[in-house]
Amino acid sequence: MDFPKSVPNIGLIGGRFADENTSTGQPGSLIPAQWGNAVTLEILNALTAAGIVPDEFKTNQLAEAIGKQALGFKPVQQGGGVGQTDPEANKIFIGWSLAGRLCATVDNTNLGDFAFKSNLQAIVNQIVASPPANLNTIQKLAFAVGNDPAYAQTVNGNLAVKADKATTLAGYGITDGATKASVATKADAATTLAGYNIPIATQSEAEAGTDNSKPLTSLRVAQYVSKVLQGFQAALGFSPVQQGGGIGQTGTTQNKVFIGFGTNSRLKVTVDNTDLGNVIFDTNTAQEAAPGIIRLSTLEAVQLGTETLTAVTPKNLRLGFFVSISFNGYIVFPTWLGSLMIQWGRYSLAAPTGTQIAVSYPIPFGTVLHAWAGVDGGATDQIGTAGLTKTGMTVSKGSADTSARTGSWFAIGGAF
Repeated sequence: MDFPKSVPNIGLIGGRFADENTSTGQPGSLIPAQWGNAVTLEILNALTAAGIVPDEFKTNQLAEAIGKQALGFKPVQQGGGVGQTDPEANKIFIGWSLAGRLCATVDNTNLGDFAFKSNLQAIVNQIVASPPANLNTIQKLAFAVGNDPAYAQTVNGNLAVKADKATTLAGYGITDGATKASVATKADAATTLAGYNIPIATQSEAEAGTDNSKPLTSLRVAQYVSKVLQGFQAALGFSPVQQGGGIGQTGTTQNKVFIGFGTNSRLKVTVDNTDLGNVIFDTNTAQEAAPGIIRLSTLEAVQLGTETLTAVTPKNLRLGFFVSISFNGYIVFPTWLGSLMIQWGRYSLAAPTGTQIAVSYPIPFGTVLHAWAGVDGGATDQIGTAGLTKTGMTVSKGSADTSARTGSWFAIGGAF
């Protein structure tokens, strides 16, 4: 965007618009209505979208709106001010120092800590309580007013010779100013820039930002801003994280999230005015009196039983404990109880003497230690077990017992 330099008799002074100067006879600059309205409306739309109240006396509101919409907050421009280097000449860092103070660095030069009101007040209090010998307040005040003992009268006298406030040029003694009618004759009235033979910048020219002779329409301004925003992340020098707007999150403007280093030397998170506390990382191991990440105990650690800062999962707590409560059932104890296995069941023997029956365990043993059998009611001979294996055994009755028998059997062993 540039001043309409190509408009005939536009009246630019030094390449810029100028007010009328009656003392020199210089007429005021002509601003085409369409050009002025288009530029103004485009800027006002950008300010409204950024939530900024337009102020005709401020010249930095468009830059503020662009920065605010891209970042989500109002940034401070780095460099380029009066008496400052170009924004690209140096890199400024502002952050929290290892000593717990806000400090500034330019490139590789540490400028030290910031001084705040409380710091300055402490110095002022110290000076007031015990001023240095070379601090001559009266002399400094006298120098500030030019050593004028009648300073107030001098100021009032200077104000008295100023012109009174007036509503017309004649009220200020100006008699040779150009009238509205004389200004109207400077150029034919037109309703478009083309009516003044002013060429409009193309989209490529607007996005390039190198042409210094063609004005921009509102569309071209929007295209230029869009192009600038596309490269905004690259200009930051790092990839920013979007604040809000994710799944299950509030909008990007409803809450303000702060992440910073706390006074306790831990990374903290604040939303608006609510302190959410410290961020816990995988390197922050939980202690009995401090929150953190707790590790899961291994099977070996559960068996040893010596660790105090690890968690036992239900699976490791059970460690192979199984049970089946039925007529033919079993109990398998966990490894930290020796992996003991107890199994039981029922058997039935026919009437002939010397009858035997093969019994299968509900589940196999790892190691079978002992087995025995009992009989329901009385018997003339013993009930015995033989042929113990990991999967079963044989139950039999004596040769003198001619009755059919039923009873229960038990076996004990290990799971491994």
